[in-house]
Amino acid sequence: MLLEHKYLSSRIIAGRACLGRPIADLLEQMQPDKLFALIDEAVMSAHEDLLRPLLAKIPTIRQKIWVIDESRKNLQSCLEIWQWLEGERASRHSLLINIGGGVLTDLGGFAASVFKRGMRTINVPTSLMGMVDAAIGGKTGIDWLGLKNIIGSFHQAEVVAVDPGFLSSLPPREVLSGYVELVKHSLLQTKAEWDNCRGRDPLLLNDSLYDLIEQSARFKANLIARDPQEGGLRKVLNLGHTIGHAVESLALESDSLPSLTHGEAVLIGLIAETYISHRRYGFPSDELQSLVYFAREYYSPFPLRCNMYKRIVDFAMNDKKNRGNGISFVALRAIGEYVIDAPLSESDIREGLDFYRESSGF
Repeated sequence: MLLEHKYLSSRIIAGRACLGRPIADLLEQMQPDKLFALIDEAVMSAHEDLLRPLLAKIPTIRQKIWVIDESRKNLQSCLEIWQWLEGERASRHSLLINIGGGVLTDLGGFAASVFKRGMRTINVPTSLMGMVDAAIGGKTGIDWLGLKNIIGSFHQAEVVAVDPGFLSSLPPREVLSGYVELVKHSLLQTKAEWDNCRGRDPLLLNDSLYDLIEQSARFKANLIARDPQEGGLRKVLNLGHTIGHAVESLALESDSLPSLTHGEAVLIGLIAETYISHRRYGFPSDELQSLVYFAREYYSPFPLRCNMYKRIVDFAMNDKKNRGNGISFVALRAIGEYVIDAPLSESDIREGLDFYRESSGF
């Protein structure tokens, strides 16, 4: 797959062995003065064979291999990246290849976006979440003061290379986390897409999943080409993220709550926000229940309690998508019919969270 748009500078290449000749040809066209690679250590250990053709082009000193998780998505990590790049005399004409999941592509993309006022990047997403969401679209960012992606930039990767071979080493929980973004995209499209997405086992790594990944990447790329900096239409991709990000921030802050992946948090947001959409805009109750049934079948419930609601509302108030003093979200009238910048009150959030708890058995 090769996606090129008049207003979108990224190219997306997909398929097995895309890190061989296809990416070599693109590097030849780009002609960077130096190549650098920021690599997730777990990916390097599990997939050295997949990475060998690409990394053979990069001196070892310009390969930074990291143990990476959400806790490292911060300003201190950016400082380390900048010091490494400057120590190796990187320039604005150099190229940084980010190889890892969404956390790494977010972090590496942001560090590159401000280094010498902008260094080119290639993203090689190795998680399902990265392949269908984080690595595509130019959003980069780091966490700060306990808030998700509160510091960031729009910086399109020159190339996004999607090789489904990386999925074979993902833990089931990470596959399920990424699958939530496929669920979100299908709800924004058509009933046929939604029925197809919810009708298959998310953990089956087969051709039907690869087809979904490609279709989802096309859907997102087409939206971004029409609205690169999220002035309007692109905001629909935030479906489930207003409440989802707030719950995710709560989980990151708390020592007493179990861990929560980004996808799991967005699923909570999808259920809560779709319920609010049902109450306010008439989103069909049967489709709301089909989302709940899908979540029950494959995902563990998260132990939210009423005494956590105020903190969740506080996090939602600080969401970077808000305008003025109010909270906004993406609502659904029906599958594929959305309302951008719909107002969201504290009582709405509480009702949505109540519905999530009741529907998940808490």
